[in-house]
Amino acid sequence: MAVLIRSVRGLLLLTCAAAGCELAVDGELGQVRCTEPEAYGPPACPEGQTCRWGVCLPLGAPLGYACSTDADCAPAAVCLGGLGSGAAEAPRCTRSCCASSDCGPPGAGHVCWAAPEGAGRFCRPAAELGRSAPGSAPARAKCDDGAQCRSGRCIKGRCFDLCCDDSYCAGEDKTVRCRAEHDAETDATSFVCGPAAGKGEPLASCEDGGGCASGLCVELKEGLRVCAAPCCSSRQCGQVPVGEKLQAVACAAGEAVREPACARLLPEGARGSVGAPCQADKECRSGICVKDPGSGSYCGDVCCRDADCGDTARFACRPASRGASWFLQCVRK
Repeated sequence: MAVLIRSVRGLLLLTCAAAGCELAVDGELGQVRCTEPEAYGPPACPEGQTCRWGVCLPLGAPLGYACSTDADCAPAAVCLGGLGSGAAEAPRCTRSCCASSDCGPPGAGHVCWAAPEGAGRFCRPAAELGRSAPGSAPARAKCDDGAQCRSGRCIKGRCFDLCCDDSYCAGEDKTVRCRAEHDAETDATSFVCGPAAGKGEPLASCEDGGGCASGLCVELKEGLRVCAAPCCSSRQCGQVPVGEKLQAVACAAGEAVREPACARLLPEGARGSVGAPCQADKECRSGICVKDPGSGSYCGDVCCRDADCGDTARFACRPASRGASWFLQCVRK
């Protein structure tokens, strides 16, 4: 959030982000005025500065630009490599996303993309993915071509986009849900906005995906199959009756579906929240104890963005390996 304040010294710009607020004083920092919103570097602004609110500011590189560390990137962005053409791909600024609307204004040309080799979504230039330059229409809006859609994708007359929960699919049609569906772009199953597959709500008993609104039915244990919803933290997953007791369900990635879903049954006593000290997975509400010999092991969790990890001053949502695959996980900064 930014607030422009007029004072006797000129223009004050108060810029606030998750890490705090910074005050820039016009004149003191030699700011240059500009007219192209979000333009980065020459000719609109000096090298390394972005046009924001009519002035050039040293906010860090926007999405898609080369970087060495997170500090090189604009607020809320991270520096990651290997996001499409293999681990050798040069690092650049990106951010995790749930849908293309998380990737800035359409004119910047970035869309939300599900990484095909792991459980994570990141903002990437639409042109690199063979998509149309994005428009503004949300998921499931009627379309003639991808240029009308915020995702840059129009499939069977409807804008096609990813989601993390039903809120990304809000609209006049109440039958549209965030559901598991095959994505031809990655040749894998992703959560996208589409018609509910069935009537079963999260954790309702099911026989197959056709009975679940999410289109996903998972087996938590032998004889216990439930509808699984997408999730961004284990806190969203609730409990199920097992015999005479209730047991917690965790958010898991790369199991029943590539992307995070409430799909893992936890043992009794799995209560530790993100950051709580632990010795074993069974102690954590997520079923994930992150081993850290240096400063002590702690409970992590599956996540979609930093805010899912609780204290963003201490924890961040970053790619982490677990076995042969990777997913986004809450880790210490």
